[in-house]
Parts: sequence; structure tokens; C-alpha cells
Amino acid sequence: MSLIKKRVWLLVGVAILLILGTLILTKRPPSLAAGTPLVMSDKSIPKVKAHALVMTYPFDEALELSEVVSEISIVKNVGEIYEPTAKTIFSAVVTKTFKGSVAPGDAIQILQEGNGKVEFNDTPLFQPGEKYVLILKKATDFPEGTYWILGGETGIYQVIDDNSIVKWSKSEKQLQNIEIEGDIETTKLNGILELAKTKETQLLSKEKFEKLIKYQLKE
Repeated sequence: MSLIKKRVWLLVGVAILLILGTLILTKRPPSLAAGTPLVMSDKSIPKVKAHALVMTYPFDEALELSEVVSEISIVKNVGEIYEPTAKTIFSAVVTKTFKGSVAPGDAIQILQEGNGKVEFNDTPLFQPGEKYVLILKKATDFPEGTYWILGGETGIYQVIDDNSIVKWSKSEKQLQNIEIEGDIETTKLNGILELAKTKETQLLSKEKFEKLIKYQLKE
């Protein structure tokens, strides 16, 4: 075989490898847009802790800036992002709406800081079946119906039962008058005990919390 033919076959082989590599790297779950910077969890990557300041807002201001305020039920983890920052994408179902165009029964996706390999600000990841009231903004460069949490962990309110709800982080003065007596350690839900040790959690009356949201949104 001539030298020219050998070089041609070598170039063809390299081209095939490049095409196969591109197809493998760009393969994504069907529920996510092609532009979504998603990589699934790699067990070979050691887990690390990340700490960063997050932009926080007073309760009334957060409600005003939000695009959606809803109670949601977490369905499952549908993917993880590592760049530019670590996030997890959760599918969820809306169970109650206080603000926004979503309605009970709608399926949405929630972006939470951190993932299976990066623990962000010592906060746990959502788990299937858990319910939360979240203050949300629409996420750009993601499929329609994807939202990020305004204020990060400070905008997360976990539903404990029909009577109580826990603000995950940063005690809010506007919520002090709806705090309830109770031992947060008895909840045993998704690391709430650990959160209570390191963050300013608040145990609130769920009924009064919902009334306060509706009152603030009417002003």
C-alpha cells in the first residue's frame, strides 16, 4: 500500500474517532435541552464541601421579586451539573400555588445548589416525596418549566406536616410572630436536625405562613 493511501486511511480513522467521541459527549437525557450543561454523577469523583455567600432577601422582597411561589412535591433527581457551578435538577409536581402561572398538578423542574459530589453550604439535597414551599425564578438556558430558588437555601421552606413548616436557613424577623413551640429535633426529616445545629432554622405555623404569603402578595 502506498504512503499516500496509508495517510488517507489514518485520517479517516481519526475522523471516525472524533465523531464517536462527539456523539458520546453530547448524549443527554431526553427531558433536557441540548444546551443544558449536564453530566451525570461519576462515582470516581471524590465528594467535596463548597461554601459560598448567597444573595439573600427579606421575606416580603423575595415574594415581590419571585416569578413563582408554590408548594411542590419532589419526584426524583433527573441529573447533575458540575459547571459552571454544582447543581442538581429535580423533577417536581406542584401541589399548591400562591403566585405564578403554574397550577396544582403541573410538572416542573427545580435547580438546587450542590449535587452528589459537591455539598453546598452544608445543606442536604432534596429527596423524593418531600414537600417544600419554594420562592422561585425562571431558569434561563434550560427547558421551559425549570426554576431556581431565590436566595438559595434561605428560600427553602420544608413542609413537616399539616401544621408546621421549617425555614432551612437564616432566621427572618418578619416570620418571628408565626413561630411555633416545638422540638425541631423530633422531625427527623432530610437532615433537619443537622441543619438546626449549623443554621438559623425557624419552625413555623404552616397555616399562618400561608396566610402571610397571601397577605404580602396582595399588598
